[in-house]
Amino acid sequence: FLGEFNNKILRLAIEEYEKNSQSSFIAVGEKSIDRLKSYTPDLKVFESMEKYGIYETAVKIKDYIIEEVMKNRLGKIIVCYSFPKSFDTNRPRRVKLLPCDELITKQSQFVSEFANIIQESDTVDAIGYLANLWITTRLYEILMDTLIASASAQAKFLEDSVEKMKKERQKSAINFRKAKKSDIDSSLRETFSARMVAQKK
Repeated sequence: FLGEFNNKILRLAIEEYEKNSQSSFIAVGEKSIDRLKSYTPDLKVFESMEKYGIYETAVKIKDYIIEEVMKNRLGKIIVCYSFPKSFDTNRPRRVKLLPCDELITKQSQFVSEFANIIQESDTVDAIGYLANLWITTRLYEILMDTLIASASAQAKFLEDSVEKMKKERQKSAINFRKAKKSDIDSSLRETFSARMVAQKK
């Protein structure tokens, strides 16, 4: 019953896909898998988030992304999802996960302080650890936003359904009163007609 909610995200993802002929999809959840497979036949799907948990799912996605990037099978990663702007309003959103421009921009503000850092670990290991931490954190935040947006959409749908049921109930009550009044009038006419016939006899 949340078809439009899912379709908005799907349309945004397809828009991004069509910008690059070498794009491919990675799906999280069971929704719209058939449609995505028409674009990416060997679609990678991460299912059963309810079973494994949000954090565990984020780690699985991160491990897959890192492995594919290291093997040069993936490059830029863009995530399309529903962002809960408020409890009543959801907006489809695109976020560039990799390259992590957000971190690079923030890092440039502290270049002058790098000379004062005491480095104990290997640079590559430190960067790898931070990259893993960054991707897992962002994915966890995105999955949490998606769950909140989904709950919001369901609540809005149920609220609209309740309002619709109230209107239908009012309409049914009015029709019932009309029908009841019509039956009473009909009964009175029949009774009156019967008395008139009896008097004539």
